[in-house]
Amino acid sequence: MTDDELRTELAQKPCPVRRLRINAAPTLTALYDAPEVMLDGVDIDAIEARARRVKDNPALCSRLVLAYTSTREPRTPSRHAEERLYDGFPGPQDEARMVEFHDADWGDRLSIIQNLDDERLRFFGLRLLYFEARSVLPEALRLELEHTLSGRLVDVDAGGLTLEQALREIDEMPSDDASDAGGLLADYRTYLVGRMTRVTDFRAKQFAI
Repeated sequence: MTDDELRTELAQKPCPVRRLRINAAPTLTALYDAPEVMLDGVDIDAIEARARRVKDNPALCSRLVLAYTSTREPRTPSRHAEERLYDGFPGPQDEARMVEFHDADWGDRLSIIQNLDDERLRFFGLRLLYFEARSVLPEALRLELEHTLSGRLVDVDAGGLTLEQALREIDEMPSDDASDAGGLLADYRTYLVGRMTRVTDFRAKQFAI
């Protein structure tokens, strides 16, 4: 096939090539470990022979990967560190700094955080420091963290689900007794209203918004 023909082939539904995360469901299992019910009518020898032919042809593998990925829209990295947990692993220097961080006193941890190369780790480290020992943070940095973290709860432009959006979703749910027999949604709505009031008051006082 030409490259265009190959891309057309891979654009079919269902696609003859599947992308699987090896550290997520569905798990990958060797054929000989699969339950018999899953192997009914499966010619294991033919499948293994086909797999060997593909694996032994690196040029074909490269063409398949390139053709497959070229038809997919590139994923835009999230602005939030929580949604970038799997976007690569920390380097060996950051791994050493993480060990140093956990062995250090709270007062010494800020300098370790600031030397981390991975922006995700710096964010998580500062957030941990804010919640556990905010007194060691310089005032300007503390205010910056408070503005960022509280903003994510009320500012739509910050991305993620705001308290107001969560309230709206609850209000759009069925309100009959059968759908919320335990009153969980009602209790959660009361919690969200109180939380939104506290956050709004806090930001108005702290940042003159």
